[in-house]
Amino acid sequence: MSDSYPLSLQLEADKAKPPSGKHRLRKKLWPGARKTRVLQRYLIWPLQGLLLALFSRICAILPPERAAAAGGRMAALVGPRLSKSRRVRRNVALAFPEKTWPEIDQIVTGVWRNFGQVLAEYAHLDSISARAGNGRVEVVIKGDDPAWAKSDKPKLFVTAHLANWELAASSVVSLGIPLSVIYSPQNNPWVDRLIQKLRQPLGCGFLAKEDSIRSIMGALKTGRSIGMLVDQRVDSGENVPFFGLDAQTTTTPARLALKYGYELVPIRIERLQVARYRATFYEPVEPPDPKLGRREQALEMTRQINALIETWVRERPEQCSFTKRRWAREIKPVQRLGGGK
Repeated sequence: MSDSYPLSLQLEADKAKPPSGKHRLRKKLWPGARKTRVLQRYLIWPLQGLLLALFSRICAILPPERAAAAGGRMAALVGPRLSKSRRVRRNVALAFPEKTWPEIDQIVTGVWRNFGQVLAEYAHLDSISARAGNGRVEVVIKGDDPAWAKSDKPKLFVTAHLANWELAASSVVSLGIPLSVIYSPQNNPWVDRLIQKLRQPLGCGFLAKEDSIRSIMGALKTGRSIGMLVDQRVDSGENVPFFGLDAQTTTTPARLALKYGYELVPIRIERLQVARYRATFYEPVEPPDPKLGRREQALEMTRQINALIETWVRERPEQCSFTKRRWAREIKPVQRLGGGK
């Protein structure tokens, strides 16, 4: 990827890749594929949406603390027994080669507990977000009188899937900054519609990742800042170190910041206790030596962001969502005594 690589193409490339030839062939040769898709669309997806709606309704009846605690206990009990937990365990093992399997399993249980708390808290975003002004979210801005917080110019905010990451958006909005968040729609349209409805109290706009570059640039031109989650694998991204391992990472935030002169501000969300949080705004990531090419500058800024996220995860690993594959399949966890998979 050269320095002259168009930013619009970079954003388009960050979308999911089309199915591989092998995957298309498998679908073509499998006679039951069409039947399975119909079953998924008309039975499985609606049922999943109904179950999530019922869960959210029950959580809404409970106080935020009780809902989050119940959701966390349930997920901590069920999550580690799911097949998906193998991926969580692998990610944790790759990130922490120095830890034993019992220590890794303890983190995995914590990851599922946090996931259950987040799921339960969707029903209470109106009362737990920073916009509610009830002190549940402690907002911290690092730096002495930061200029970016006073400027009317759009900013680029980046964060990771930590604690309840949804609260990052409302924390930005609580500062009086209009915000649009780039998000990946759920595969299940029933679940996606419900989650988007539950997100309304955050007070921000949403731009689906599949939207064109015009939507993103249009939001910036109207004075709206952009929020992005940047800790997950992007197949078209650049290899940037994360926990000492190459990880395909989007450089889009850095490229936008360099091309248009926007401040690139990292946000960290921490869970302090049940239904209590801290949102920390860090000082903007500074562009490196201007003598470097645009691509190298973007890579260096992305390295800084990954390094910062890594420090956050190391401090509270159980609050990180390790549910998505982050590193290449070829990378194997280090050998440990007993319990390895």
